[in-house]
Amino acid sequence: MITFIISMLYILITLVLGIVISRKNKNIQEFLVAKDRLSLPLCCVLLMASTFAGAYTTGSVRDSYLTGFAPYLPIAAMGLGYATFVPLIRFYRSMSREGYVSIPEALSVRFDNRVKAAVLVINCLAYGATFAVQPVALASIVAPMLKLDPALVSWCAAALMAIMALTGLTGVAWMNTFHCLMMVGGMTVISIFAMNKAGGLANIVATVPAQTWNIVTPNLPTILIRVLALAVCMYVSSESATIAIGAKNVKTAKICCVAVGIVIFVFTALLLMIGVSAQILLPNLEHPSEALYLLSANLGPVFSIMASIAVLAAIMSSAPAYLLYFSTSITRQIATRFAHNASEKSMMFCSAICIVALAFFGNLFAQRATSILNFLFNVFEVMSITGLILIVGHYWKRVTGRSAFLSLVITTVIATLWMILGNPWGIATAWIVIVVGGALLILFTLMEKAPVSEGYARTRKMMDQYKNEA
Repeated sequence: MITFIISMLYILITLVLGIVISRKNKNIQEFLVAKDRLSLPLCCVLLMASTFAGAYTTGSVRDSYLTGFAPYLPIAAMGLGYATFVPLIRFYRSMSREGYVSIPEALSVRFDNRVKAAVLVINCLAYGATFAVQPVALASIVAPMLKLDPALVSWCAAALMAIMALTGLTGVAWMNTFHCLMMVGGMTVISIFAMNKAGGLANIVATVPAQTWNIVTPNLPTILIRVLALAVCMYVSSESATIAIGAKNVKTAKICCVAVGIVIFVFTALLLMIGVSAQILLPNLEHPSEALYLLSANLGPVFSIMASIAVLAAIMSSAPAYLLYFSTSITRQIATRFAHNASEKSMMFCSAICIVALAFFGNLFAQRATSILNFLFNVFEVMSITGLILIVGHYWKRVTGRSAFLSLVITTVIATLWMILGNPWGIATAWIVIVVGGALLILFTLMEKAPVSEGYARTRKMMDQYKNEA
């Protein structure tokens, strides 16, 4: 009960903070992407907190309990993606200056509306699926405390997450200041004390199997291609684009991406060390997914509360952000296609409807179709083809909307079928996305006659207008 009371007070305080800050939203761009309003600390906590969802946090501990450091490189690839995202910051900021504040809109400028439509579908599926499991994850923590029906708690959680998202991105960023501190601070403290109770790092290394420290499972080529795919995927993630657009200036966005990328490398190692320590302190667990909570309880009641609050913070920091990312894409699509002269008030109302709708249907879907959600999560790996097309098109003048669209659609279809078939012959989907997608993009681009595509010229013209921005 004490854990529950502390958790509710924590949520209430952060929610009130977000509502107070949200009163400063003056237009739809400030509501959706906090355009030019985020300082360096806010950018860092927003990016860090929205990256680490609750399921990711507990899942990392579970996987490291079973396989050691095998998940390290795929998880750390997000940090690599953020750190190497820097060259694209000016692209996204330049597009936002012209009113293109969502990823599909920005890609429509560089390529065409066909690419925009395809990316819109892929992104909405990905972020919708990712949000959907967050209320269920929160219910798994709160429901046992109160001995309530998890389904009822998940609906209350979905409503709370929608309210948080309705404060706008600036409000979410301020709430994430507390969420990030609780998540990173709590898990770091638990990791340090867990390693200490397990006898220290030297004893852990001497005790656990040598295979625990193998970070290239199942093999080096496969892990490298997966790292590349996940890193490239960050180039078209809403988290990255939001920082590029929302930061006060280019320098702030660059420092944020590099700094958070480095922190992810360190924080991921600390998370995995919790699971490795549990191998010694809690051997032969029947349910490895409970490793974090059982280990925390083993350390003491304070650590048990700390673990619950840390996971709660991870869930509450990422879920509202996912709702906003989804709302941004849909609202901007409606604005550009059907409501060119819509008022700021009506567009903000439209965005609110999108947030509430996803909160409702996402939670409904999560409770009825968990196996389908697992499939939809794999869409993130397929998303890397979009990032590959963007980064190649950013430098290769010849890439056109047609070559980008054909590469995107064909690769997405092949990669999706490959996942459904269970990665035949042990060939990871990332190989299909990067190798096949890259080959198709090169082939279709070389078939184009013009040495400089219209999209490239159009994009560079816009970027040149803002090249002196600090």
